[in-house]
Amino acid sequence: YRDITQIKLLQTKLREQLEHQKMLINNLPAYIFFKDTNLRYVTINKPYLDFLGLSSHQIIGKKYTEVFKDDAAGKEFEDKDRQVFKNHSPILNFKVTKLNKDNEKRHLSVSKVPIFDEKGNPMALIGIIQDMTEIYEMQEKLQKYFDTIENTTAGILITDPNGIAEYANKAFVNILGINFDLIKRFSQYISKKRIKDNNFFGKFYNSILQKQKFTYDVEYYRKKDKQVFFLNIKSSPVINKKNNKIIGFVLIANDITQLTNEKERVQKLNEELTESIQYSKAIQHSILIPQINLKKYVSDYFIIFKPKYLIGGDFYYIAKQKTHLVLGLGDCTGHGVPGAFISVLAYYLLNEIASLKNTESPAQALTMLREKIVKIFKEYNGGMDIALCNYDIKNQILQYAGALQPAFLIQNNEIRELKPTRAPIGIYPVFPEFENIDIKIKKGDILYFASDGFYDQIYYSSKANKFVKFSRKRFRELLFEIHRLPLTEQKIILENKIKEMTQSEEQTDDITVIGIKF
Repeated sequence: YRDITQIKLLQTKLREQLEHQKMLINNLPAYIFFKDTNLRYVTINKPYLDFLGLSSHQIIGKKYTEVFKDDAAGKEFEDKDRQVFKNHSPILNFKVTKLNKDNEKRHLSVSKVPIFDEKGNPMALIGIIQDMTEIYEMQEKLQKYFDTIENTTAGILITDPNGIAEYANKAFVNILGINFDLIKRFSQYISKKRIKDNNFFGKFYNSILQKQKFTYDVEYYRKKDKQVFFLNIKSSPVINKKNNKIIGFVLIANDITQLTNEKERVQKLNEELTESIQYSKAIQHSILIPQINLKKYVSDYFIIFKPKYLIGGDFYYIAKQKTHLVLGLGDCTGHGVPGAFISVLAYYLLNEIASLKNTESPAQALTMLREKIVKIFKEYNGGMDIALCNYDIKNQILQYAGALQPAFLIQNNEIRELKPTRAPIGIYPVFPEFENIDIKIKKGDILYFASDGFYDQIYYSSKANKFVKFSRKRFRELLFEIHRLPLTEQKIILENKIKEMTQSEEQTDDITVIGIKF
């Protein structure tokens, strides 16, 4: 008999240590294996077995090339193993791309380190593999972002929390015409001296002091080639979301020189165009001013003339022909310059027609006007709606005819809408005859002309809580509500209504209203 208690205790302790080592190896966040000097696997941890999709008995005691015969990279792996044993030195962190058991491409970082015996000879090697797929992919993304930033046309400057430059892309360096070292030294100088001039860097440093986002335009003189640039600058702090502290600033500079020059050119062109339109406005107004003293023949009158733009397509006609007053309001096709052109043309055509001996009837005048307009606008759908009246001063007879344009008459404390012929002056599928309406006028009667710009205006109604159209019916009701007031007050009320409607919505059309009290 021999007492082997001590041996058993040592064997148990050794077994426990081996189990601890195995548990440690299997739970490390890496793929680990041991190979002997014949390049055969001695140990391989569970994470690596799972990655390969193998069990331990399928690979232990075998070479890599024996297990993965079709792997083209197997020979290269084993050549590196031999190199480790031959040189007695490790090979660290070489990159390998492999497919795992699920056929997913993974990027691995491999290190192979020799293990030596007591005499200093290599007896095995340990391989440590880390799956760096996410890190490598992130690096690739960051590289793409960096390449994008580096090659963008916008100048980008990144600084530390004090405004000292840490990075500037090529565009920023090119815009300033100085290298990055000089940019950094200049930013250090500004940060130290706390310069807040109204120049390129001064404004940027001011935004840093206030720790806020800033957007501004600045003129920059590049000494390198004596060029002047106009730059749009956007600067913003970069904030660490974990502690809400500023970790730096980003400045983006866009060269807007060409845009600024183009803006100045357009502005100058716009000023010239506005000046021309202002001149056209003066011409149009001078044409429309009545050439007679209308108050000599009627009790009172008012005219509201509000083109959508400076000039417009509405026009009115007030003239005396022998024993008659000729009164009319036209609404021509279009707004602005095209509308104004047609309105001036229509005014002079009407003036020519009204002076003829055989056109005392408004219907006759409209027929002749239509013939002339159709002849002129053969290839363009130009024309107008118009209400036209002849007023026999002596006999106090009003004769009305209209082309899609009504007139409104208040008589005997009632409002009457004088209905037009349902066809415009211009090219139309049918050309119906215009009809005259004769009315005996009494003192105090009021005649109103209005283009559809007033009652077609869109505005916000607080009562209805939505956008609505004013409508011809509501316009007729408004005229009746105010007809007993002096015409000067009526004009003010109508102008205030226009102002009220166009506060919530842009004026949609030319607006003209004329009131004549007999």
